[in-house]
Amino acid sequence: MGTSYVTVLAGHPGGADRRTGIWVNDSILQLLLRLLALHLPEPWPGSEGKDSRTIRDQWLLASAIPFTGCVRHDLETIGTAPAGLSLTRSALTSLISALDGRPPMLPGQLFSLLGMGDAGSVDIRTEDLISTAVEIQTLLDDDQAS
Repeated sequence: MGTSYVTVLAGHPGGADRRTGIWVNDSILQLLLRLLALHLPEPWPGSEGKDSRTIRDQWLLASAIPFTGCVRHDLETIGTAPAGLSLTRSALTSLISALDGRPPMLPGQLFSLLGMGDAGSVDIRTEDLISTAVEIQTLLDDDQAS
């Protein structure tokens, strides 16, 4: 079972950058990205919906292919653009709200149901999804405060 480092690139005055992040179980991260993609606002047609479509496509790809130890979430770049940051925050808020009060365990079969390959053999704790989403929110908030 691999883990990926979810980072946010924080810009600082003077051009110095630092990375802040958290380690996340790959299965949790992949499921979280798939669910976040489904919680993004529906993209507008044409160029107005480009940011939302780009983020959705990236998260759907990252959640579909098992990159052990290197799930390509792209939060480093998504979070640096105002539109990407707003869309990501909106999806996180929506998903956390939707997960609140759900059963404590989600079946491993959820992976195949969501088009993410074979059914998982292990059930996923709802709290793991919520806490990871909250940690990512905190990373984004801390980045904005920097």
